[in-house]
Formats: sequence, C-alpha cells, structure tokens
Amino acid sequence: TPANFTGLDFQIDEASTLAGYVASGVSKTKVLATYGGQQFPGVTRFMDGLYAGIQYHNQQKGTSVTLLGWDGSLPDPTTTGTFVGGSGGSDTWGDPAKGEQYAKTFLDQGVDIVHPVAGATGNGTIAAMLAAGKWAIGVDTDQAISIAESAGAILTSSQKAIDVSVVDVIKKNAGGDLGGEDYSGTLENAGVLLAPYHDFEDDISAELKAEVETLKAA
Repeated sequence: TPANFTGLDFQIDEASTLAGYVASGVSKTKVLATYGGQQFPGVTRFMDGLYAGIQYHNQQKGTSVTLLGWDGSLPDPTTTGTFVGGSGGSDTWGDPAKGEQYAKTFLDQGVDIVHPVAGATGNGTIAAMLAAGKWAIGVDTDQAISIAESAGAILTSSQKAIDVSVVDVIKKNAGGDLGGEDYSGTLENAGVLLAPYHDFEDDISAELKAEVETLKAA
C-alpha cells in the first residue's frame, strides 16, 4: 500500500440509528424491516444502526416496535438476517424485481417501513412500498433525489456525505498533509447524515424532529 494512501470509511450506523428512531415514531403498524445485498460490514452497519434506533425509541418511549430481517445480536459474527446474495440466482445488487418480492413479503407481515441495503435491488422495494402507500428509508445517498420517481415513499435516507469527505481530504492534502491516515465520516464531522424528510417534512411532528436532533447531538 502506498505511504500516502487514504481510505474513506463511513460510520453509517450513526445515521441509521437516527433513521430507526424517526421511523419508529412514524410507523403505524410498529413493524419495520430491513435486508441486505450480502452480509459484510458495509451493509450490516446500516442494519445495526436501524436496529439500535428502534431499540432506543422503545426504551425512551415505551413502544414495542419490532424489526424483521435483522436481529441485531452483535457483536456475534454468526448473526444472520435477510440477504439477497445466493437467493434464487438473482443479481444481488441489480434486481429490482427481486426487491419488489421482498417488499410484498414484508407487507404481508404487517411492515409499513423498509430499509433496503441492496443497491438497485432495493429500488424495486422502494417502488413497491410507494405503490402500497407505505414508506422506505433510502441508503447511501439521498434517494428522494437519486430515484425521484419513488420520492413519495422515501421518509428519509441514511446518507454518506461522500462529497464532503472527498473535499475534506483534498483540503488536508492541499494544506501539506501527505495522506497515509484513514478518514472516518461520522455525524460529528458531517461525514454521515440523516437526509431531509422532503415530502414528509410536514408529516413528522416537531416533537419527533426535536428528539432526533437530541439523539444526533448525543
């Protein structure tokens, strides 16, 4: 590895914790779901955060919101959940039709908010949730912008601020830092964030928004 190599990493579970909390406050059925493309940290961090946010909401508010697709039993490496990889020979990251099937299965189980972590496969899930009049949580980017045709279902997104992170590293290099240390995007340095609520800005109570901001600060 070159001495000046700089890796960009994202503590996305912090943003997903906020997403899990706000989704718990919005859900009418109190049943949420998630699934991933494959089981590795770049995927499961999203799922860990979602689980943590739900548990924190239950603790703080006395609710009993449940999560399908991931049981959050960390740090046990044998934790299992719902993953596309190896499922019916489908394209793990690019099979919207498979994502639609996942959505229908979850809907049949009473789920009204899904957080897919499976690339374009997840786009099929989000489209199906829109058709059902339910919600989804986007992944990686602000998906209310990147898949605007499904924005009417996207409550928010667990977002990596890749643009901010790249600029931060370039500024360090321009200032004389030759690299060699990794960058970690967090809520504190704005490297990860909870995307805007967009169409749902007026549907989320001021109280819930304030609680999310308090959790973010903590």
